[in-house]
Amino acid sequence: MKILLTGATGLLGSRIAQNLLQKGHTVFATKRASSSLRLVKNAERIHWMQGELSSKVFLKKCLVNVEVVIHAAAMVSYKKSDQQKLFDTNSELTRLLAEESLKAGVKNFIFVSSVSALGKGSRRSVVDEDTPWDDDEFHTSYGRSKRLAESYLRELGAQGLSYQIIAPSVILGAALPGQSSAQLFGYVLDQKPFFTNGLLNYVYVEDVVKVIQKLLDQQHESQKWIVNGGVTTYKVFFELVAAYLKVKPPYIKVPPKLVLAGAFLENVYSFLLNKPPLLSKETAKMAGSSYQYVGNKVSAKLGITYTSLESSVKNTVQEMREILKK
Repeated sequence: MKILLTGATGLLGSRIAQNLLQKGHTVFATKRASSSLRLVKNAERIHWMQGELSSKVFLKKCLVNVEVVIHAAAMVSYKKSDQQKLFDTNSELTRLLAEESLKAGVKNFIFVSSVSALGKGSRRSVVDEDTPWDDDEFHTSYGRSKRLAESYLRELGAQGLSYQIIAPSVILGAALPGQSSAQLFGYVLDQKPFFTNGLLNYVYVEDVVKVIQKLLDQQHESQKWIVNGGVTTYKVFFELVAAYLKVKPPYIKVPPKLVLAGAFLENVYSFLLNKPPLLSKETAKMAGSSYQYVGNKVSAKLGITYTSLESSVKNTVQEMREILKK
């Protein structure tokens, strides 16, 4: 098939591109002039489309004879100052791309959303695809922007667009330093001493790729799929990462209230030093989260078996070392 892929230079997108090439598909991928291809294998086999997704002219050019769109591009930020950019990038660009895809006769639109866009069901600890959304509960701006994008897809679905929404948890896999989940590995590598009580929902990047491949191979009515390999504590996760990195793991447990206070102090400190803060009010609240996301539907309906936490961490550390050698 002729497939248009956005976000092909990122952690997930680069692995999607590699898989599509291996399956014999023709891959057209969007990128900016400043995009790094460091994560992309066999980049020369990809038909790169350089431009801005906000341009209808550019999108029309990208969508010529395209059968499937995989929209993996996104902005991830938890800074208050980025709120409008999040909605412009994650919501409005998704709407524009989906609208143009519908006009172009695209057969399948696969959108990479996030578990952050799921409802919390009045503070239920277990969350699935049908858990209701409550605006009064805490949701990050990132999650709200993805939720709005999903609502646009449902509206266009009623007009004839066939779509699939996948909602991964924290994706473990090789990324450039400081990006995506590489920040968690970098936190341990820097031997930071603190951890909090919260739960970490995770999934290995190759499992997300397998889900997308299944949705390409099979026909399903438009719906949402949680992609979550499991849940663990930050303490266990950090200890496992530290073991493979051969460093001392974080060892000082910080109560949630102190995490919020630490986020405030770090923002002041970062402002004075003119450096981006590692913590924000949103990330501090997320660190104390006790939600567990149920990813059983992809196992039951798509036959996906998730990679274990230990294998996910081990593979990620090995892959990161390969990237740093380049």
